[in-house]
Amino acid sequence: MSSRKRSRSKSPMRPPPAHLSSIRPDDQVAPLMTPKKVISKKKLPPPTNFCDNESLACVASPCEPIHTPMVSASNKDILLSRLGIEIVKRFQFTLSPQKKRDKKKTQSQEEETVYFLGGRTKTIIKQTEENSELKAKQDNVVEVKAPSMHSIVKSRLVVGTNQCTRALERAVARRNNPDEIDDVVMPSLIFLARDVRPPTILAHIPVLARVLDIPIMLLPGKASSDMGKSLGANKVSILVFLSCSPRIATHEMVQKIQDCHSGIDSYIEFAKSKAPSPAS
Repeated sequence: MSSRKRSRSKSPMRPPPAHLSSIRPDDQVAPLMTPKKVISKKKLPPPTNFCDNESLACVASPCEPIHTPMVSASNKDILLSRLGIEIVKRFQFTLSPQKKRDKKKTQSQEEETVYFLGGRTKTIIKQTEENSELKAKQDNVVEVKAPSMHSIVKSRLVVGTNQCTRALERAVARRNNPDEIDDVVMPSLIFLARDVRPPTILAHIPVLARVLDIPIMLLPGKASSDMGKSLGANKVSILVFLSCSPRIATHEMVQKIQDCHSGIDSYIEFAKSKAPSPAS
């Protein structure tokens, strides 16, 4: 055993490999790692059929695929924030049915408290209403109540897939037959949520918008939830802004109604300024 140990200890040491001979003991040697394979994402071919649409950014059309550029995330936040401030809060517009019921309930309670004050006040109010009705009948004057801010905003904003599709189809019909169809308000802007699944539900919207030459704001992220939150609903996948009807605009309106239409028109122009450049 001792002879074997001595023979092993006297054996000469092997020289280090050539690529390690220049490395000092204090130097740190990085572990050898195999390079990662770069996997290139293959671009999907443009769809040729509506059933093949996988994104609203590129949809099939009868002529050629329609590419819609997406709005940046920062511009989306700006647009929805100003929508909530300049239209929803300013003109008290909401899609929430609970808030509408609460609003009607408070209005009816206020009318009852004003009407049932008791005593002479009740009699005076009743007599003045009767006198005004008699006077209106004698003068053949029909009293027309001014529309509320909520109804005006509702006439300019169309929400929902079916409602927006009908509004766009009516506009296309009027464009093709301008002499036959007159009472149609033309759309001016479209908000479209990109997170709609499946995208074939709204794949026809870019086609109709191309025919009418209307800009589309394709909103990224969870746009359907964000739009719904701004308008007082769970989710809103599409929102169409209508232009002001010329028939309404020519009449002398109350100042509040004029301000409402001017506010909506101002927001539409601002939103159009945030539209991205068309895709090449």
